[in-house]
Amino acid sequence: MTWLRATLLAPLLALTASVSPALSAAQPAPAPLTVAFIGDQGLGADSIAVLELIRDRGAELVVHAGDFDYTDDPEAWAAQIDGVLGADFPYLITVGNHDRDRWPDYQAHVNARLARQPQIACEGDLGVNSACRVGGVLFLLSGAGTLGRDHDA
Repeated sequence: MTWLRATLLAPLLALTASVSPALSAAQPAPAPLTVAFIGDQGLGADSIAVLELIRDRGAELVVHAGDFDYTDDPEAWAAQIDGVLGADFPYLITVGNHDRDRWPDYQAHVNARLARQPQIACEGDLGVNSACRVGGVLFLLSGAGTLGRDHDA
């Protein structure tokens, strides 16, 4: 268990060390933020039901931990999210092993979404080796073991 913790935490600690002062600076206590954490979403009725639950429970942000749709269809995946949550709903991602072939396209969809989110400040390679601040909460988004390099530098 100690090895597992060290394996998972080392890239995040390295990422934290490389975050700019603007993102890592002490912040006032954050306002409450309701975040939905999901992964292995897929496309179809069950996935839509999860997005509807996120919307209906009042989540203000989704953090999606990879394996977006299993069909390598970033356009359908983005359309599914937009259809339920809207094109401007705050959404952060990390790359999953099933996303690698079309990663630049998934990442472009989310970068376009984030460009419409002035309350979210991100730096780095989104979803691979990045940090995003939403209000007073700092999210470290790492693809360690899946994509990218220098996660431990």
